[in-house]
Amino acid sequence: MIPKGETADVRLIRGIVRLVFRMRRTLVVAAIALSLVIFVALGVYTVPTNQTGALYTAGIIEDDLVEPGIHYKWPAPFQKVTIMNTSEMRRIVLSDKTEQVSAIITGDENLIDVDVALQYQIHDYRRFLIGAKNWEMILTGIVEAELTEMVAGFQVDTLLTTGKSELQIGLRNRVQAALDELDAGLVALSTRIVSATPPMEAAGSFRRVADAKSGKARRINQAQAKRSRALSMARGEAEKIVQQARSTSDERIKKAGGDSERYLHVLAEYGQAKKVTRTQMYYNAMENAVSVARVILFDPDAPLDLTLFRQIATNTP
Repeated sequence: MIPKGETADVRLIRGIVRLVFRMRRTLVVAAIALSLVIFVALGVYTVPTNQTGALYTAGIIEDDLVEPGIHYKWPAPFQKVTIMNTSEMRRIVLSDKTEQVSAIITGDENLIDVDVALQYQIHDYRRFLIGAKNWEMILTGIVEAELTEMVAGFQVDTLLTTGKSELQIGLRNRVQAALDELDAGLVALSTRIVSATPPMEAAGSFRRVADAKSGKARRINQAQAKRSRALSMARGEAEKIVQQARSTSDERIKKAGGDSERYLHVLAEYGQAKKVTRTQMYYNAMENAVSVARVILFDPDAPLDLTLFRQIATNTP
């Protein structure tokens, strides 16, 4: 029976309430079923290709090598999953332009700006997860500390020229040692010195010093080239003099040998015929003397003209 004065909206609401009351059991069952479906659906998760999942149960890592594919877990707060690409090469860059690192003092008490890049990778996922929450910040601090300590052992000229390779290798090794000490589960793949430059305030002075050193090196090279040419010429002249001396020495030795042989020959003949040999030697000596002498014959019966000697002395060369 419908009371008087009741509107259509009120009658509709009243009808819905009676319907719900009659179907209350059915609705409870449906709600429970829907809740179960949602609960189960929330536990399904997917690990993408090239990534690794770590399954936590009550905040403790149960499995740190969940492979790619579809998996199931108890919904939060019972279980949770952390998914990361553990094979990815990660990179951090320390630069004075981003105010991550300031100018560093070198071993010869100069300032230098060094930008460095570090490449690293997750090596042990479990140790990485149970460690710090922000490994990138810790890595930045490690690199900055080790870089500052290493740069203090270099001269500024070495860092600007040939010392970068040594600094890169040493820095990577020291960063890896620090990560191993922290049991971080990370591996430092490489460090690279992106740039090493003097601070802007001192750039002009550094350029002038570099120009002066370049000029010094150029003058040293020129002097060494000149020295090399002079040494080459001196060695050539010395070799020429030595060759001439050897030639003269050989010639004199041969002449002395010939004279010695002639003397021995004469001596042998003299021993066999002393008188004949002595006479022959006398004739040879006189022949040599007369061939270069001026001979004047006088008539012993004629008077001696002394002016003749004066003419001879005048005409003699």
